[in-house]
Amino acid sequence: MSLSSKLLILILLQINLISITPQSFKLASADSIYYPEKYFRFLANNYDSIAQGDIWTTFPIEKGIGFEANEDFGSFLFVKDWSMYSFKLRKIVFRPFCSYNLTSSSSSDNFCDAEMLLYHSIDNNYYPPGRRVDLGINYLVISVPFKISTLMNPANDKLFSFLQLDMFKDAIQNIGNMPSTFPRISPFKPVKLYQIIQHQPSYLFENELIPESNIKSLYLVFAKFHYISQLDYDNLNNVYNSLFVNDTKKLYLSTVETLGTFISDKNIYRNWDNANELEPTATLMAYNRGFYIHFCAVLLFITIAVLI
Repeated sequence: MSLSSKLLILILLQINLISITPQSFKLASADSIYYPEKYFRFLANNYDSIAQGDIWTTFPIEKGIGFEANEDFGSFLFVKDWSMYSFKLRKIVFRPFCSYNLTSSSSSDNFCDAEMLLYHSIDNNYYPPGRRVDLGINYLVISVPFKISTLMNPANDKLFSFLQLDMFKDAIQNIGNMPSTFPRISPFKPVKLYQIIQHQPSYLFENELIPESNIKSLYLVFAKFHYISQLDYDNLNNVYNSLFVNDTKKLYLSTVETLGTFISDKNIYRNWDNANELEPTATLMAYNRGFYIHFCAVLLFITIAVLI
């Protein structure tokens, strides 16, 4: 987003011209249109890790917390309508609610309690092999769902432990209103984005980058959810409330209480012909392959010890 666009949105927020009503829409394979891979595919990525030197920050407009790159966190290649595009990852935002409801044909459970949003901008200097077609859209947001875990220490619920969200929550709650400087809390372990953001069953649709901003963006929503522990969810929700909700301790004054969700009037596409592949299930992708190997090694050791 250009500086002028950011300033315009901030001005509209302050003078109460943007009014956003929290809504939600359901993502279900039955309501989507199959789009073959040559028309819609996450091709490859060269994402950087969320590194130990990156700092937790806040995003008043997006109503979330996360990390913002000095330049970018790498990029990924995306195929749409036979053409290839490169999108650079600019920021990563976490929120304790979802922009949609992942639905299942066999269950009424909620499969999205929180989300990670990856905001990208198109790389206009990328020249693909083959034909070059103007996409007409400069932004793409990837949405990764999280479901509160009822399991004991699943291997794929460690993200917020690696990012030290608990320390950021404690710091936010102890700094009082309108701090001159925010706490500098960093991950204690790198999070390898390239391992978890990959081609998988997904939905694709066009919407606004920010509700009522008239800035178009593509949205790529993964159908496979990650786990978040109840403790990490509570920490995320507490930070959100401290920053954006509680009147007695609101660090950002705005007419918008929540960005909530916004309904697209465009078609919703899926990239898997078999609708069953888009049934919400837990992903098997780990946040840190070294941790996952260590976890499996410990489990194997315990199993051998019991057998002996």
